[in-house]
Amino acid sequence: MSFTDSALIASKLKDMKVDYKLGSDGTTILVPAKQKHQLRLDLANTLPQGGVIGFESFNETRFGETDKDKRVRYLAALQGELTRTIQQMEEVETAKVHIVLPEPSLFTEDSKPTTASVLLKLKPYATMDKLKIRSIIYFISHSVEGLLPENVTVIDVYGNLLSEGVIKNDAESELVTANLTVNQIAIKKQFEEDLSQSLQSMLEKVLGTGKAVVRASVEMDFDQVETSSEEFGDNVVRSEQISEHFSEGTSPNNLGIVGTESNLTDIPSYPTAEVGQTSSETTEIIRNYEINRYLETRKKAPGEIKRLSVAVIIDGQLSTQEEANIQNIIAGAAGINEARGDRVSITSLAFNTDNLAELREQMEKETARQNMMELIKYGIIALGTLALIALVVIYGRKSLARRAQMEEAGALASVSEQMAGQLSPEDLEKVEIQKKIDKIVKTQPESIAKVVRTWMAEDLR
Repeated sequence: MSFTDSALIASKLKDMKVDYKLGSDGTTILVPAKQKHQLRLDLANTLPQGGVIGFESFNETRFGETDKDKRVRYLAALQGELTRTIQQMEEVETAKVHIVLPEPSLFTEDSKPTTASVLLKLKPYATMDKLKIRSIIYFISHSVEGLLPENVTVIDVYGNLLSEGVIKNDAESELVTANLTVNQIAIKKQFEEDLSQSLQSMLEKVLGTGKAVVRASVEMDFDQVETSSEEFGDNVVRSEQISEHFSEGTSPNNLGIVGTESNLTDIPSYPTAEVGQTSSETTEIIRNYEINRYLETRKKAPGEIKRLSVAVIIDGQLSTQEEANIQNIIAGAAGINEARGDRVSITSLAFNTDNLAELREQMEKETARQNMMELIKYGIIALGTLALIALVVIYGRKSLARRAQMEEAGALASVSEQMAGQLSPEDLEKVEIQKKIDKIVKTQPESIAKVVRTWMAEDLR
């Protein structure tokens, strides 16, 4: 553990009156084995995690605490909680978070931004890539009010600036652009390789292995285009309103005679008895037309082929007809479109095969060597098997011989008991030795086995 954690735990154990010992320069604490589980539970329940104080400090009420004191305590608790969370990462051994919350200002122009810094101590042989550093930065910025990602600094205990180049004003757009460029190059290269291998394998089926070389070059359009079009159809009547007015009546014809006489004031005029007939008709039409509207939105996927070029080299000489046939085959297989500028180049040349014979000879020698090594390996295995069988047979025979001798010795011992009175002193001594051997065999079989193995080794020599 760290020295801070060791000091906290040692202090708590003293209060609990528990015997303990320090080891590893004070970073390890030893307690009685019977109490270790209960002590772990007690310490985990009472001590802060990793010696870092978090929001549990607000569980107690402090009388006489001012708003500034609460603000300072809140900042310390927030830093502790963030430190605990970062320490949960697999690569991080310890961490420390510092947050600077500026005092609120009445004027926007006088306000200062919130900043934060993170100190990391990584585990041995552990490294953190840019994506994980970026995740730490965003985690801190989204946990503190008013904190922007570009105002978070991450360093390690060796003074290395880990957050450099990860977050800046246009870093996200630049990173996305860079990733897109790398992906586009990879897509272009993969397409060219797949097309070249496909065409070359097709030609080698006809011409023979190693008789053709095909290379493809493609120009792709990765622009993402969105097109909108609007079309209007024929006019269609949506609504129509027709209004008609007709009137008819009579009027007296008292206008007099048309001419000079009717205009003279001295000549009296008299109304006639004829009556005039009058009529009027009015029609009003209001039409509203429906406009047909056709709206289409198309979004073209990136990766369209703008131009495709295929170069083919054939070993040997080709006739005009053969070259035309190969060009048609390549054009059909590759999807050549002359309208967009695609082209196929066919060239017949003699391949350089000076080193081909030497290469084949080396391959044959290598193949022969590998075959010889295989034969030697199988020969050694066979000899080992035979030797093992021979050892088993020899051991079996020796065991049977020793067993027969021991049975014979046992039989002699039983006979000697019956004929003890009839044997000479020398024979009686042999019988006693045989009895001792039988006793050793029964009481010390391992020693007898060692003696038997020694005899077998001597016989093999």
